Amino acid sequence: MARTIEDQTLALAGVVQACLLVRELAYQGQAPESAFQASIASLFRMDAADVPSVYDGALRLGDGLRHLRKQLAGQAGAQDAEIMRHSLTLLHSKNHQHAKPQNHGQGRAQAT
Repeated sequence: MARTIEDQTLALAGVVQACLLVRELAYQGQAPESAFQASIASLFRMDAADVPSVYDGALRLGDGLRHLRKQLAGQAGAQDAEIMRHSLTLLHSKNHQHAKPQNHGQGRAQAT
C-alpha cells in the first residue's frame, strides 16, 4: 500500500475515532453503530487493497476526521485534547514496539 498523505490522514482518523469510541463507551455506555463496526472490522482486515478499504470506505471515518479537523483548527476543548493525547500515545506505543528487536527466547538460552 502506498503511504500518501491521504492514507496517513485516514489512518490517523481511524485511531482518533477508536479513542472517541472508547470514551463514548466508557462515559455513556454506547457508541455510534457505524463507527463502531468500522473500527472493529478494521482490526481483522489484513488484506485490504487500500486504506479506505480497511474501514469499508472513508465515509465510515467521519467522526474521526471531524474530530481531527477540529483539533488541528484549534477549536477543541480539554476533553478533545485528551482524545488526541490518547491517540498519540497509542501511535507512539506502536512505533516503540516495532523499534524493539525481537528476542524470541534467545535470552533464556544464553542465561543457562
